[in-house]
Amino acid sequence: MSVFEVAIWSACLGVYFSYILLSFFFAAAYRRPQVLNIAVVNALTFVAIFLASGMGQMAWPELSPKTRSFSLLLVMPISACASTLGLRSFLRAEYRDRLINWGMSALALVSALAVLAAFWPDQTSALEVQAVVVISVAFLSCWLTLRAWLAGDSFALPMLAACTLLVFAISGLYATALQLQMMTPSMQALTAFLCMAYVVISFQVLRRRHATKVQMQQSLAMTNDKDLLTQLWTGTALIRKIDDAVLRAKRQRKELTVIGIDFSNANLAKQTHNNQGLEQVVYSMAMRINHLCSNDLVGRYGTHGFVVVIDRVRNRRMLRSLGLRMAVNLRRPYLIDPDDKGELFNAEIGIGIARMSGKWDEQAQHNASETLLSRYDTLSAAQDILHEAFELAQDARRFRSRVAIRSEDTSESIALENFKFR
Repeated sequence: MSVFEVAIWSACLGVYFSYILLSFFFAAAYRRPQVLNIAVVNALTFVAIFLASGMGQMAWPELSPKTRSFSLLLVMPISACASTLGLRSFLRAEYRDRLINWGMSALALVSALAVLAAFWPDQTSALEVQAVVVISVAFLSCWLTLRAWLAGDSFALPMLAACTLLVFAISGLYATALQLQMMTPSMQALTAFLCMAYVVISFQVLRRRHATKVQMQQSLAMTNDKDLLTQLWTGTALIRKIDDAVLRAKRQRKELTVIGIDFSNANLAKQTHNNQGLEQVVYSMAMRINHLCSNDLVGRYGTHGFVVVIDRVRNRRMLRSLGLRMAVNLRRPYLIDPDDKGELFNAEIGIGIARMSGKWDEQAQHNASETLLSRYDTLSAAQDILHEAFELAQDARRFRSRVAIRSEDTSESIALENFKFR
């Protein structure tokens, strides 16, 4: 091999080796079997290029041509089989018809059977026959990928381009392995370039598909964590976020406030205006809360409750202003069926303000007169403080302002306007 040939094939193998490391890294980081399959395919292709280009014989001069041919006859069809199986898992199932599934399975079976050529007595003839088989498999993979793209799989088009490059790359590798006269240094350089272009394009397409799948899973998880009507946090996501806020308040030694809002006459809205009218009131109430607390965590708790989490209380007297404004705003009439009768509905609400003091030292934890932390000592502090807030919200209905807070001295619920902040 000339210096030029050694340089181009070394560059090609270097690119493959880097992508093998990247594939194993992503497989370990994201724990995805599909990414591990990519790493295995790249590793097999690396060995095939290493043997077909003559770099193997150069690295190990004692390697006999018979051993080299036998190894190449084993590696090439195994690599083609793994690539076909990986391509089948890559194509989206909803865009694969029965013909594509059967075609991919048949190509994988043919590639596996091509391994038998390694045990043919005349290895030169076996290499030629196997070259036709593997090139045909790559060509048919292009056709099946094109069919998937026509069925609507957008990622199949760039993979079709990669498979097309692979057809010419495999042809050049077999021609180099057979030492055909047409394989001049420039043709070998073109083959090496096609091999590098294939691994770069295919890896980028697979990475994009993986990123799209992760984004889709996150969107589904976000949909499950968000209320469909109000798009507020709900369920386990709300509990998790409040627990995080509690831990953050402990770490920063700051006060945490959770406001519970109870919509007490929701059943009346359902009886008089059906489910549609109730949903309109709940949605309007959520929008009003969002407008008042745009910088805070807002969630829907239960069927007719709302939660506001304020983890940065710079001025405690601000809570009085916020609670009273919230009560006045949420008790304003709600317009139902604006395109029909335009009836008004008066919502009865109760607002409870539960506070976790910023005094997080050990002495304060054992002194209920200095901190309310002793109430929140179960497995989930979020569930405890939510229970506290909605207990206060129910008590708030007997106060004129409809807002209640726990007294630090007597631990009784009192009206917010009578509470003295220290």
